[in-house]
Amino acid sequence: PLPVRAASEAPESLVDAASFEILIFKTEGRQPGGLSVRNVRDYLAKFGNVSLYDAGFRLPYYGGSNEAGGQDWLGVAVDQARRLNVSKLLPDRLQASSRYMHDLPAPGRIFGAVHVNTGHEAAAARAEGALRLQIQPGRDRLHNNAAFVQLRDLVRFSLDLYAYRYRQLSLRAAEREMPKEPPSRTIDRSLATIERNRDDIPTTVYREVREDVLGAKKAAAAAERTFEERVAALAPLATAGMTALALNHELARETHFMEAASDRLRRMAEARSLPELKDMADQFDDLWRRLKSIRDLFAPLLSEPDSAPTERLKALPAIQQVVNSMRPLLPGVEIDCTGVSSSLRFPLASFSEWNAIIQNALANAWNATLDSSRRMVSFDSGRDRSGRDRLLISDTGGGLAMPLPASDVLFEPFERRFEISDDNRSIAIGGQGLGLTLIRMLSARIGARARFVKPLENFSTSLEIAWMGAKE
Repeated sequence: PLPVRAASEAPESLVDAASFEILIFKTEGRQPGGLSVRNVRDYLAKFGNVSLYDAGFRLPYYGGSNEAGGQDWLGVAVDQARRLNVSKLLPDRLQASSRYMHDLPAPGRIFGAVHVNTGHEAAAARAEGALRLQIQPGRDRLHNNAAFVQLRDLVRFSLDLYAYRYRQLSLRAAEREMPKEPPSRTIDRSLATIERNRDDIPTTVYREVREDVLGAKKAAAAAERTFEERVAALAPLATAGMTALALNHELARETHFMEAASDRLRRMAEARSLPELKDMADQFDDLWRRLKSIRDLFAPLLSEPDSAPTERLKALPAIQQVVNSMRPLLPGVEIDCTGVSSSLRFPLASFSEWNAIIQNALANAWNATLDSSRRMVSFDSGRDRSGRDRLLISDTGGGLAMPLPASDVLFEPFERRFEISDDNRSIAIGGQGLGLTLIRMLSARIGARARFVKPLENFSTSLEIAWMGAKE
């Protein structure tokens, strides 16, 4: 089987033997061997791209600057022009890094050759008339059949993999170059340098530069203090999260005990005709189901398939699954999902990520409706004029308590702007000011946008998560 995802409709390889080598050049800066950048660019413009050879003979339709029709037979220039973000050929496990296809090398930087032998392919065909690489009579080009599509996709697969690896290495290099000391310390050294050279700097320039650097130091010091405060606040929450996962493991044993105890009580009630024991068994059943639903909240974090993106999830089943696991924590709240289209699909991301987004949105809506006489949360979907799919999560709570244009501040860490009465404060979920921050962070990572919008009719708040939808 080919390593290429969805290379063609054929379940197995239709090409018996092929080899290729592709070199990627950086056509800027100093070149090896004393070559000038202009000479390298001129050579690649004339002989570059990926050429195709049949038994040593270069087929003129593939690669080369003189054959405009075959210049882009791998579709590289087309995908660059439309700003393709992710590859259709790479496996799902390599789709986590967004926009890596922007690093796909341009045809003017590529020099490669693909070697096949149509005579060998004919001899290797298992049956007369089987699909294989085949030259069109008198045209010096290959038939555009499934075998050729497989060959083309395999070669293009290597370029897509190159783009992915290049992006990964670039990110690692950027991480290594990150400053190892606080910015304020670097600014202190800059101030010391300015002071040492004060006599060589015009007075007006010295004062202006020193004032700007002192302002930068003040801003950097404030940012460092804020970062340290947030880290100090996050550390206990991270510990609480790890403890919750451990507690979830213990709950598994307790739920098994409750299920067994319920069955035993029910058998005793039937054997001895004791309705009180049956009522007690029913209560154990209710408690067992509640604990099982609470455990389902953690399931996506502990399941390897749920923590890795595989395909674009259908929105409605994912939302319903999260809602069902959250219901024991949201008593008295009506949750309506009928407004979500059954055809809506989320952007590519793991279920655990969407689980976190929807959980936090529901928790935020629950807290907002605690002091409301009517408690309702609605999920709705649609598409805006720019072609973006949107999921709206609306509630009947107390509203934003601020103008809509200023609501972006609510997505900042530890921002808590809503008030909960003393009677309901003990049943609020979270309340640390991180729910909306996590929603926006996770949404941005998967190419979506989270913001508050004008509420739907009969609702006080509407949170929108929007992403570019697939073309119909």
